[in-house]
Amino acid sequence: MNASSCIFDLHDREILFPKDLVAAHDRTMKQIAFEKNKADQEKFQKAVNKLEKFAWQKGGFLIRPAREQMELTAEGKALHHCVGGYIRDMAEEKTAIFFLRKANEPDKPFYTLELQKKRVIQCRTEHNASYDRNPDVEELCGYVDGKIDERRRKKGKAKEA
Repeated sequence: MNASSCIFDLHDREILFPKDLVAAHDRTMKQIAFEKNKADQEKFQKAVNKLEKFAWQKGGFLIRPAREQMELTAEGKALHHCVGGYIRDMAEEKTAIFFLRKANEPDKPFYTLELQKKRVIQCRTEHNASYDRNPDVEELCGYVDGKIDERRRKKGKAKEA
């Protein structure tokens, strides 16, 4: 970053002489990373906007796409799995990450679902445990695959007509 693109007020004494230099450095580095990452954030948001139409509710569960990069990080920390590392793949539309929640606890991490090429690739909960340990979630994942197949068939018939 050069002086002409400086994002800080160099006349502000708090910036010039911070009380905690390490904390000020860390904040500055985060801000610089954020500025550099704006293009990636925009790509991520475009990918999410395309996925919003697939959010729905069924049988006491709701499914929605991860809406922000920080949500993926928080989900990974809460469930102790690696979904936070999927930010770039989601921004590049290589994968789609959805959050599976109990409808009565929409903000509490429950399961994380990954779709690739319109197929459920994985659905994980705490410590990377698979969905097959929970019959209701297993059934829901099968339902998701079935709904995707149904949409494919409808699109195919529409193209034939």
